[in-house]
Amino acid sequence: MRGHWVRISATQIRFLWTFHHALLDGRSFPIVLREVFASYSAIAEGKQPEISAPRPYEEFITWLENQDWNRSEAFWRQQLQGLTAPGHLSVEGLEAKVQGTEPDYHELDLHLGRPATDALKSFAQSHALTPNTVVQAAWAILLSRYSGETDVVFGATRAGRHSTVPGAEAMVGLFINTVPVRTGVAPETNVLAWLGSLRQTWVDIRSHEHVPLARIQSWSPLPRGTALFDSIVVFENYLLNDLLREELSGWAGVEFQYLGQTNFGLTVMVYSGADLLLRIGFLAEPIWRRDDSPHAGTSRHPPRISLH
Repeated sequence: MRGHWVRISATQIRFLWTFHHALLDGRSFPIVLREVFASYSAIAEGKQPEISAPRPYEEFITWLENQDWNRSEAFWRQQLQGLTAPGHLSVEGLEAKVQGTEPDYHELDLHLGRPATDALKSFAQSHALTPNTVVQAAWAILLSRYSGETDVVFGATRAGRHSTVPGAEAMVGLFINTVPVRTGVAPETNVLAWLGSLRQTWVDIRSHEHVPLARIQSWSPLPRGTALFDSIVVFENYLLNDLLREELSGWAGVEFQYLGQTNFGLTVMVYSGADLLLRIGFLAEPIWRRDDSPHAGTSRHPPRISLH
C-alpha cells in the first residue's frame, strides 16, 4: 500500500490511501481509521496512544485451511443443480475486455428518495424481510427481462465474518467473498412467497459463504471455466463517510471517500440510509473504439447494455 499527502490550500488537505484488496476489506476500513485518528489525537495531546492488540488475521486463515469442503460442496451443487446457462448480460466493457482492450470504468449514482426508501423499508419489515432481499429481487427481475431467462444467477457479497472464528468482527483482513445467488423469475409466482424463498436462500448461504468462488464454479454443471455471472449486488448498511464522521464527531470538516472497482461488468453498490443510494459501477468500451468498431451500425452486432 502507499499514501500521498496533498495540500490543496492553506486550510484543505487530502490524504490518498491506496492499497490492494488482498490487505483488507470494507469492514476493515473503520477499524483501521479509528486507530489512526485515536493515535493522532493522543499524540497531539502529548500522550502515548493506547490501542489494544488486535486478534491476528492468521486465525482466520488457519480456520479456512482446516475446513472440510465436502459439506459445502454438497450445498453448492444443490444450489446450482440443473443450471443450463450463466447469468450473463451483453455488457460493452466485458466485450472490450475479451477483445483485448482495457475497458473504462464509470460510476452512476441513483438516489431512491426518502418516500420510496421509507416505503421499501416498511414493506420489508412488515413481511419479515430485509431491504437487501427486496433489492436482490429487483435486480433478479431486471436480469430476467434483459437476458430473457427465467432462471437467473447474479453475484452477491458476504461479509464472511459471522460464521468463522471468534472475534472476526474486530479483525483487519480480507474476509469478504462473492457468491452466486440463483432464483427463478416467473410471472405466476406469488411475490411474497418468492421473496421469502429468496430471503431463506440468503440465510442458508451463511454457513457456506467462505467458499472461494473458483471452487463454487468448479462444482457447477456448466462447462469448466465458465463464469457463473457478470453482475454483482453489494448491500451496505451505511456509507463509510457517514459512519466515520459520526464516530469522529470531534473532527469537524473531515470527509471520507472510497474509490474502487471490481472485475465484473456491472456492480450495484447499495447504501442504506434515510435516502437509499444505488451506486452502479460498470465497464464501458473506450470512447475511441466505439466509432471504428467493425460491427458498428450492423445487425450482426447484438443488443448491449449501455449506461453512458
